Amino acid sequence: MDTNGLLVNDYLDRVRVRLTGLPLAERNEFIRELDSHIRDAYRQTPGDDGPARMLQVLRNLGEPAELAAGRTPVAARETKLRLPIRVLGMLFGTIFGLPLTAALTGATAYLVAALTGILAGLFAASAGLLTAGSTLVILGLTRIYRPDLWELAATLSNIRLKTDVSEALAHLTEADQGLILLCLGLVLAALSVGVFKVAQQYFRVYRFALAKIWTAVRWVASRIGAFVRGVAHDLGLFGPRGVVYQP
Repeated sequence: MDTNGLLVNDYLDRVRVRLTGLPLAERNEFIRELDSHIRDAYRQTPGDDGPARMLQVLRNLGEPAELAAGRTPVAARETKLRLPIRVLGMLFGTIFGLPLTAALTGATAYLVAALTGILAGLFAASAGLLTAGSTLVILGLTRIYRPDLWELAATLSNIRLKTDVSEALAHLTEADQGLILLCLGLVLAALSVGVFKVAQQYFRVYRFALAKIWTAVRWVASRIGAFVRGVAHDLGLFGPRGVVYQP
């Protein structure tokens, strides 16, 4: 007998000695099913043929004592008592859980959308302030060093300022007007940098919030999955009876 066969037989013997409370026919049937399951799992497990691959399959099944514990008369009675409770839990979960899940999903999506909108708004505001500031700086430099281009641009664009503003600017020289535009442009550029810094800090909060939301979603999904798997095992819907699949 090869090494894999010895490992399987040893594992089955350790399970068999812990099933002494079961009738012989039921005990033998379970051992046959378990043996078949082990060999199927071995064929489906990736890796090189050999003892290491078989040991991985046996480790996934769990300790023989734990595996046999689910087949004892006491465990069988506990399963029969637990099954109606789990079935009722599934019914209540279907009736009340689905609407609640839909509501929580909608609230989560709304929260994520709101957080994303704030982030996009901060970056957009920073870009808008930078664009406006850059434009004012260019206009100020043009007003100072190329007033002829300024007059030509004003004529072609047909820009008209309010009367009180135009009267106030009329008392200033071209250099002073350009200096005012430069100062306003630099102020807007500084505001753009400040908003960008705020957006960077908010982005860290945004990533943290998304990570927490994703962790909560995974936790809820794992709890639901564990409950459904428990009901399926109690009903014997898949796998040899008494075999608990472990990750």
